Amino acid sequence: MLDTPLSGVGMTPLRKAAGGMVMSQTYREALSSLVNACGEELDGCPVILVCGAKNIGKSTFNCHLINTLLNHTASVEYLECDLGQTEFTPSCCLSLSTVREPLLGPPFTHQWAPEHMIFYGQSSCETDLDRYLESLKSLWRLYKGETPIVINTMGWVKGFGFQLLVDIICLCSVSHVVQLSSGDKVMCPQLTPEFLRSSHGWQTHPPAQSALGEDNSGTHPAQWSYTLFGIHSEFEGAGRPGEMRHQRSN
Repeated sequence: MLDTPLSGVGMTPLRKAAGGMVMSQTYREALSSLVNACGEELDGCPVILVCGAKNIGKSTFNCHLINTLLNHTASVEYLECDLGQTEFTPSCCLSLSTVREPLLGPPFTHQWAPEHMIFYGQSSCETDLDRYLESLKSLWRLYKGETPIVINTMGWVKGFGFQLLVDIICLCSVSHVVQLSSGDKVMCPQLTPEFLRSSHGWQTHPPAQSALGEDNSGTHPAQWSYTLFGIHSEFEGAGRPGEMRHQRSN
């Protein structure tokens, strides 16, 4: 350990030289495809939802994606659906933010005032799923669809958490889903459009019925037609709390 005051705030020396950010092949392919999709604008701006279990790298991917997109567009919208690990606001809040500057550090370095925010009051929505979804609906209605949007989701992907994920995918009519995984243990089924058509959410049930309460089976087919990117982490420590370390090389 470092024999300095920095060790008291969790900073540890790197045992060997860091080579910068290391990305898997699936990571690079997903990032490149999403950037290309934002440049095509064939069917409006991309709606990109990022999901996966806890400690899988959602925040890192979100920041990397946003920073890359900012090389091609003036701003990126960000819908925060994770009450416990928020990016731009204090925890226990849901928010819709416009990002215009690169994200170069952990969340405490960019605590910005969002365009719209709802104080939920708890770091988990487990005790009131309906209030959680109604809050997200209120924020989603404020999205104008003029810029790409990245949707950050919770690491709760089992049971009711999975049902909420189905609802959010349906509610936001996503165009792209990025599903992160690690190891051999399956934490969440592969979220293909075909699988989602038969999946039950907390408020959404087959056939494709919007969480807004509208039957979209014949009016919004794109809601169930999206591109899925599966990113599998092959690096040691991925998916295990306390195992990952932030490394930066100059």
